[in-house]
Order: sequence, then structure tokens, then C-alpha cells
Amino acid sequence: MMVSDILDLPEFKEVKILAGNQNVTNRIKWVNILEILDELSRLHEGEFLITTAYGFDFHNINNTYDLVNYLSNKRIAALALQVGFYVDKIPDKFIKVCNEKGLPLLCLPPSVSFSEITRTLSKRLFEEEERQRTRARMADELVEQILSDSPPGQELIRQKYHELSFDWSTPFVVSMLHVENDKINSQRLRGNLEFYLNQQNLKYILSITHGELLIFISLGCCGDKLSQVFSLITDNLKRYIENTRFYFGIGEAVNSISEAKLSLMQAQKVVDFFKRGFSPDKNFMTYHDLGIFKLLIEIPEKVLTSFYDEILGELCAYDNRHSAELLKTLDIYLENGNITHTAENLFTHRHTIRYRLAKIKELTGLDVENGKDRMTLYMANLIKKLLP
Repeated sequence: MMVSDILDLPEFKEVKILAGNQNVTNRIKWVNILEILDELSRLHEGEFLITTAYGFDFHNINNTYDLVNYLSNKRIAALALQVGFYVDKIPDKFIKVCNEKGLPLLCLPPSVSFSEITRTLSKRLFEEEERQRTRARMADELVEQILSDSPPGQELIRQKYHELSFDWSTPFVVSMLHVENDKINSQRLRGNLEFYLNQQNLKYILSITHGELLIFISLGCCGDKLSQVFSLITDNLKRYIENTRFYFGIGEAVNSISEAKLSLMQAQKVVDFFKRGFSPDKNFMTYHDLGIFKLLIEIPEKVLTSFYDEILGELCAYDNRHSAELLKTLDIYLENGNITHTAENLFTHRHTIRYRLAKIKELTGLDVENGKDRMTLYMANLIKKLLP
């Protein structure tokens, strides 16, 4: 249920929204009543806060900014103030601050009963939660079938699972979310993701299948804005799972249910790429973004290991015997191709870098200045990063 939905309820016919119209699509997860604005630390994201604001000094502008900032940072769905008891009128300054922060502000007249509102909203939220549970079970069942060895036809799925409102007529991608923390509750994470996906009005199917959180996203509603969609999702998730590494692997777009498994396999490979420590500054990546690694991850590990040992094995052994930094020097030099930049990166003299490059040539028989040799060294160096 969104904030805008409650304004259509009979119990809210006298309620007016004074600020934050740009965020009336905020989703309400629960109702919280505080007559006195204390114990705010117990508020949670998505709550609809109702209060009489007893004892609150609206004329103190610092108090006003602090309160609205706090509630905005808590990401509550909306704030409802009841007038006529302790507040005769909500000050214009307070309304202005709520507008600036995008916090939906509702004015409740004295005639509105807290208990009646709470009862109505709780009932609606319970009904919606039941619908979400049903949708979740249906989504899990559907994804299991799609990823089976004999997936059902597209028309059959369209008829049987029409309640999921997924657009099968347009291309879609399959993505996989991996969180590096086993203590994160997957069901709560699922609920938060649904919250964010609904905010962006996406057509999606969200499922927990074989312990993995998968999202089918129709490109009909986001098209070439897929990167923007995942950027917004990850920004929101960072607030929910703080200090925890997570990332999305995204497969390439496919056109039919029979190709869904391919997109998922690609998403899994991107997740595996992240797990190996690549791109630590990113939270999502498409299979297309892997570039040359798309080729390398398709090659059997035994073949990659053999190639690496053949090209850089002796270099690795030399580093271990002499506590040298030949591999590290090669890695940095291959990235920038410049002796000065490499020296600066390693905080050493250019003559030392020249000596190391000569030693690399002696041990490998390959010259970094030769185009073909450089490519061989570059591939072996990439494989070093890819191997466990």
C-alpha cells in the first residue's frame, strides 16, 4: 500500500496532504503511533508515523530541521500530524522543510480516531501481506518450472501465472543477488527488494530458488535504463545492509522462457567473477561487462592453470624464493605501459623497474615491448587473477 492509496480510504476523507507530494508513492510497511515524539530510534523504514506532537516546539526552526532530517534519514513512508489538541495549525515553516526533504506530511483533523485509522490500515496491510505471500509462493513455483529441464510453454505460463503481471512479450533479463553475510534474512531482503522495485514501477518476478535470490526484469518498462535501475536498487540496499558486501550479476537479455536458464547462467558467472575479488568498487555488472573474461571463464580451469604455469610459473617461483615483486611489477606495467607511472605506483626508482622488466624477459623469454609477447603476458596475468 502506498501513501497515495490511503487518501482514497473512507476513513481518510477529511485528511489532507500538505507536503511531500513527490513521494506519495512511498510504500507503507506498518503503522506506528507516538503521541509524544520520543523513542524515535525505534522507527523503521516504511512506517507510517501518526502523532499529536505533544510537547514539540514547532517554532524552534532547529528542532524542525532536526526532526524532519531524522525522519527522512529513517526513510519513514509518511508523517501524519493531528491538529486541534496540542497543535492548532501546522506551521508553514514545518511544511516547507517537509517539502524540501520530500517527506509526505498529512494533516489529521480532531475528528479522526487514531484507533479507527490504525484498525483500517492494519487490516489493509495484513491483506496486502497475504497477497504478497501468495505472489511469493507463486513466483518461486514459476521460476522452479522455468529453470527445470522441461520448462512449460510461454502461453501456458501466461495463463496460469497471470496474477504476477509479468510482461512475457518483451525481452527480459535474469539477475542474481549475492550477499556476503549469511546472517542477512533472505525473506526480509526479498521484501525490501520488492519495495524498491515497486517504487520504480517495474515488471518483475522475484524469487528465492535453491537458496539464491533471482530477479526476472522485463525490459519493456525500463529499456536502456537497466543500469540506472540497478544503480537505484543498490543505493537503497546499501542503507538496509550496511557494512556488508553484496553484488548483482545480470545476464544478457533473452526473448523467451526457454532462454531464461542461459541468462541465469550468465548472471551466475558474473557473481562468481565478483566472488574472486574483481571490481570491489561495484555492486552490479552485466555479463556483457565482463569483456575478455567472458572467454576465459568458459575455459576449463585445468587448461588455464597449465597456461599460467607455462608462462608465469617461473616468475612466481622466483618471487617466492627472493621475496621479489616481479609479478606485481608486471601487473602494474601491463595496466599502464609506462615505466614512470609504474615506478610511482610502486614507490621505487625507474631504473629498478627497468631491471625488473629485464629480469621478467630473462625468466619468461617474453619481452613486454613486443606486441605478441605482451599479449601473452597480459593473458597469463588475467588468468592469475581469475584462478582461485
